[in-house]
Amino acid sequence: MDIPIFVWLFLFAGACFYGVHLINKREKDNMDKVMSNKRIDKISEINMGTYIAGFDNQIHNEPDSKCIISKDKFSFFFDLGKKNVDINLNSITNIIIEDKTLVTQRLTATRMLALGIFSLAIPKKKKHKEFCIVIEWEDDNAEVQNAVFEFQQELEARTSYNELKKYLPIKNKKCPFCAEIIKRAAVVCKHCGKDVPKG
Repeated sequence: MDIPIFVWLFLFAGACFYGVHLINKREKDNMDKVMSNKRIDKISEINMGTYIAGFDNQIHNEPDSKCIISKDKFSFFFDLGKKNVDINLNSITNIIIEDKTLVTQRLTATRMLALGIFSLAIPKKKKHKEFCIVIEWEDDNAEVQNAVFEFQQELEARTSYNELKKYLPIKNKKCPFCAEIIKRAAVVCKHCGKDVPKG
């Protein structure tokens, strides 16, 4: 008695689904193990799409990267939770979301070389736009660094972006005289030169 092809297809699809389930469980278990070893007090977990470049020369094009938010840092996990990089919240200067083709225009030539210009090269025309989140921070040497994460869907990118922005400390404010953005601690506006009231 021959088994119909749709039964074989159904069994194959079930095996694939179960395999994906096991991979996701292994990723979660690895992240939980790393977090418990590092004693990270998780506030939130955010999907960061595909990590492109910016942290370490040994980590490139890592799909399904995650950001674990704690009270004082963003912890980024790659390679099923085996590798991670921490950024102190107070060192983050900006988070940007843009169309991938515009990201290379925003970054300076020096930063693009550090990030790997070929990984951000303008892609051939596609039917859908890809979006990137760029996290900018100052390292221990007060040098500006960037990490780039790519998303296939705009909604997913905007959701992650909005979630990340919620946890950043407020560092800037508008000058009450010229409405330009200045640092919160500024006592004189760098744009109009007027004394800025505290607060």
